[in-house]
Amino acid sequence: MFLKRLIIILFVFLFFQIQFFQSEAEECADFEKAIISLEAKSDGSELRNDIGIFFDYKWNNDDKILVIKRDQNNYPIVRLSFLDSKILSGHAIKSLNSVDLSQLEDNKIIELQQNSEKTSLEVIGISEQIIIQPQEYDLLNFKMDFYINSIPEINTLEGFFEIDYDYWNVFKRSDWKNEGKIIGTEIICSISESTFDHIQYPQTDVELVEFDQDQDKILYGYYVAYDEKSGEVQSTYSVGGQSRIRSDFDFKSFPFDTQRLLVRIQSLGDINVKPEVDVKPYLYLLTPDNNIFLALEKYKKENYLKEWSVVDYKVNNSLKSEKIYSAINPENLINWKTDNLDISIIIKRNSNYYLYKIIIPVLLILLIAWSVLWIPTKQIESRLTTSIVALLALIAYNFVFQDEIPKLDMLTSLDQFILLSYLFCAIPIFMTIFLSRFVTTNQRRAYLFNRRMRLWGGMIYVLTTCQIFFL
Repeated sequence: MFLKRLIIILFVFLFFQIQFFQSEAEECADFEKAIISLEAKSDGSELRNDIGIFFDYKWNNDDKILVIKRDQNNYPIVRLSFLDSKILSGHAIKSLNSVDLSQLEDNKIIELQQNSEKTSLEVIGISEQIIIQPQEYDLLNFKMDFYINSIPEINTLEGFFEIDYDYWNVFKRSDWKNEGKIIGTEIICSISESTFDHIQYPQTDVELVEFDQDQDKILYGYYVAYDEKSGEVQSTYSVGGQSRIRSDFDFKSFPFDTQRLLVRIQSLGDINVKPEVDVKPYLYLLTPDNNIFLALEKYKKENYLKEWSVVDYKVNNSLKSEKIYSAINPENLINWKTDNLDISIIIKRNSNYYLYKIIIPVLLILLIAWSVLWIPTKQIESRLTTSIVALLALIAYNFVFQDEIPKLDMLTSLDQFILLSYLFCAIPIFMTIFLSRFVTTNQRRAYLFNRRMRLWGGMIYVLTTCQIFFL
């Protein structure tokens, strides 16, 4: 009897589940038909009419949220001034229409930022007041989530690292407000590839800067859902897989070096105040979501790197500007500006391997070579034999670990240490040869010279080694 009831309950549950999924599929199909009927009239950009000031951000680790970045006097710092070129990235704004911004909370500053009337600003570092006349423009603001699954390889010799990642590009579609039945529901729809021929999806203009990728492991997805908080449809473009990224490694302090792994997400859409075609000014912005910082904090603690330790991470935007010839008028040279989201992973090399297997053995060989200065100066043969054997041992050991040292056209800290050790390993040989002339004529002079060399030579070596590794 119990088994019979269980089967009936299970059957009813499966029946309603099938009905639910069928209903959801129908609503997603209706939504696709609705957006196709728009005939790609819009890219979903937000129409703005304000002063075009965007403030920089920083991560508040206590509250786990992004806040406006401020200077030491609590004045908000500019990330981008779209309409006025005199205000640069990094400038702090003291007042807006005579309102002291240091006394305002972030949400109040954002309200003033979206002012649609002529506005006067007092900017620190600029003597005169800045007057900005608001202007209509199109804004495409992409919210970025980035998750590092792992960094399988860091190849410092060839100048790249490999990363296994997932990132999500979320964009509010202000043009999809009444299309289909998903509005007002919690349904998430996956958009089919055939629909892309009929709509504009500017999120694909955002891409990871890479030089190689495993095409078999790269996965793409495009989803839409209704956001009850904003009352708008959000489209999400997801990319995941494995890629290789070029990196400019600095080996000057090797093997006690700290490196920066730069993951750059760039926008192919530009920031254009004076478009060549008859359209409004427009700008593409990439803005990090809170989840980026949470994911990076997790990766910092759980990275499983053996040769490296993750010591810090940074997220910031950078504007890239370059001169290119116009596609519309090839004779015109225009300034192409794009927004980049930079995610920096700061790593420090675990140097114990080089300390125990290279530096300490070299010091031991050098100590043996230097010990001949305690052998009486008249025992020339013993001193020469010990010194030469130590020098040959150092040369032979250099062949053992030479594959562990990067082959560069510069001297790293380890290279300088090894060259210094060669020099001080050879000094006792030259000392013995030089003092041999005084052994029979002036034994006291040879003794004093040998004693001074022991003291000053040792001090010079220790101080020079400290200067190589610690300064």
